[in-house]
Amino acid sequence: MKTHEKILNELRTNSRTAITEISRKLGISKTTTYSQFIYVNKTFIKRFITLLNFPKIGYLTRVVFFLKINSLKNIDTTHINSITQLHGKHNILLECLFKDNEEAIKYAETLKKHKPKIYHLVETVCEEEFLLK
Repeated sequence: MKTHEKILNELRTNSRTAITEISRKLGISKTTTYSQFIYVNKTFIKRFITLLNFPKIGYLTRVVFFLKINSLKNIDTTHINSITQLHGKHNILLECLFKDNEEAIKYAETLKKHKPKIYHLVETVCEEEFLLK
C-alpha cells in the first residue's frame, strides 16, 4: 500500500487524527506525512464532516423514497439527508430523517403524486467502512 493510501486509511478511521500521530503510527517522517496529507487532501477528500448519531438527537425514523421525477423543484427538502440520482425505473433516491413515523407518513403524503417506493431503514449495519482495511 502506498504512503498516501495509508494516510487516507488513517483519516477515514478518524479525520481528526494529528499528523504527528499518523506519522508515528505509520513509521514515516512528519515531513513526508505532511506532504502526503496535503496531496491526499487536495486530490481525494471532498470535505471533512461529522457523522451524527441521529437517534440520539431525536431523529428515530429513517426512510428511503425511490421516485420517478423530472425536477426536484417542488419537493420539500426539510427532511432530506441525501439525494442520489439513479438509473432505472426510479431516477431519484431520497434518504430522509424524521422524529417519528407520523412525521414520515405526513411527508410521504406530499410525495404521493410521484408514486414513491418507500422503505423504512431499520438499522445501519456498516457505515463508512469502504477502504478501511
